Amino acid sequence: METVVAAMEMETKGKVPIITVQGKPLKQIDPYKYKEFNMSKVVTVNKDDCTSCGLCTDTLPKVFRLDADDLAESHNDDANVNKAVVDGADIDKVQETIDDCPGECIHWV
Repeated sequence: METVVAAMEMETKGKVPIITVQGKPLKQIDPYKYKEFNMSKVVTVNKDDCTSCGLCTDTLPKVFRLDADDLAESHNDDANVNKAVVDGADIDKVQETIDDCPGECIHWV
């Protein structure tokens, strides 16, 4: 078996990234089918399991808040309530919050 090492590049044309190896297209990837190529994720809170501890809201208030019943929910500046879109460096911060949540109620969709 031969091992080939080549520089890979990814460019986006429309919604479908094209991966190239040495300038030749390798494969078209549908970003909606293969989530590892998406640059954003959606986070939600299962309110039935929420302990109202406030850990998530204290850690990331731009992504989590407490509702009228003092249960956590995700949001994007009051939009996408309990279906907040998270991207970039915030993905790692949200994952840490998911890992630290005592109610284990925060999940990626």
